[in-house]
Amino acid sequence: MTADGGPVAVAVAHNPRTIPVLAGAQVIGGLGVTAGVTVNGVLASNLSGSVSLAGLAQTMGVIGGAALAVPLAKLAGRRGRRPALALGYAIGAVGALLSVTAGAVESFPLLLVGAALFGGGSASGLQARFAAIDGVVAQRRGRALSLVVWAGAVGGVVGPLLIVPAGAVSRGLGVPELVGPFVFAVAGYSAAAVALWALLRPDPLAHVLRAGAEARAVARPADRSRGSSPTWLALRAAVRSRDALLGLTAVGVGHAVMVALMVMTSVHLSGGGVSMPVVGVVISAHVAGMYALSPVWGWLTDRYGRRTAISLGVACLALAGAVAAGAPATSAGRSVVALALLGLGWSGCFVAGSTLLSESVPADVRTSVQGMSDLVMGVVAASAGVLAGPVVEWFGYGVLSLSTLVLLVPVLVLLARRGNRFEPVGGAA
Repeated sequence: MTADGGPVAVAVAHNPRTIPVLAGAQVIGGLGVTAGVTVNGVLASNLSGSVSLAGLAQTMGVIGGAALAVPLAKLAGRRGRRPALALGYAIGAVGALLSVTAGAVESFPLLLVGAALFGGGSASGLQARFAAIDGVVAQRRGRALSLVVWAGAVGGVVGPLLIVPAGAVSRGLGVPELVGPFVFAVAGYSAAAVALWALLRPDPLAHVLRAGAEARAVARPADRSRGSSPTWLALRAAVRSRDALLGLTAVGVGHAVMVALMVMTSVHLSGGGVSMPVVGVVISAHVAGMYALSPVWGWLTDRYGRRTAISLGVACLALAGAVAAGAPATSAGRSVVALALLGLGWSGCFVAGSTLLSESVPADVRTSVQGMSDLVMGVVAASAGVLAGPVVEWFGYGVLSLSTLVLLVPVLVLLARRGNRFEPVGGAA
């Protein structure tokens, strides 16, 4: 047993390809994720004819990702990470193809269906972070997880910048220019699925399951949970631990704030006459904030503790909301700053919260808790996305920005409470 009560860790060096393969899939999959997100709100607004429905397509993507989180985690617990992650990206590719079709035939309902399936790619991208820490010692978990998150920076930053070449591809295919990024998403998601299926060997979770009796119990949660659903047992396990509850809340709140502001910022700027390439630059700055410094967050998480990193992440989110509240729709300067801070805050809460959550629950429900975490994260983010459009239409973008500060209160309350145990701090270099 480790000092924090977890199973004896299997060194990452036993499977040196795990992090590179996961990182590579994040890069090529990220091209599709962020390219689609950049134009999703504008395309939805155009097809529906309503600004208040602009956030609905992104919300459907979040709902789709959340709905797939639990079955993908369950599949991972039974068969390993490789089939689960590959399946999620394959579903995302189908969704991207449907989004292209929706733009071509000008069907808003079909766009919503495509957006929901498109969330499969996001679900796999999120669960890849847990694959990165399967069997890793406590003092290195934050850094291992953050490296896979960081890999999304390449695809994430480049993706929105592909709007112009994607428009050329769209014209060549005879479809509207706005669906061009989804053409790239089909290719990116498909390539990620194939790469994971072919190269993620040996499976990182299967390797851990073979390491000992405690780890093998992860694959058979039903043996100890007959009569109760895995999701309910996972939620109960998370709520009973103050550390796990803090991690769950930090990840969920951070994602909700991020979705609400990110989606409506593109609508806010495009409505003020800012060109789509410039909007793409703003989104790229945001994605750079999300991923580029994630290794720093991983180091802070391991060196100074999970709670300290979460606190710093919340501070960045609060600054983002305050700066965005005064950002004009006619220029992108302040929006770039706001969304970069938004990305930084999300990254801190995401890396530290995910690490804290995973190590604070029993091994026999760990994969279920991880899937449930992504489900909860998706539900709260979807709720924020649904409300964001009407808030902007009725009260303005500034009110939406300030209202995100209220969402941070539950995290602050949990931070004020003492956790269940001391955190591993100052681990191996």
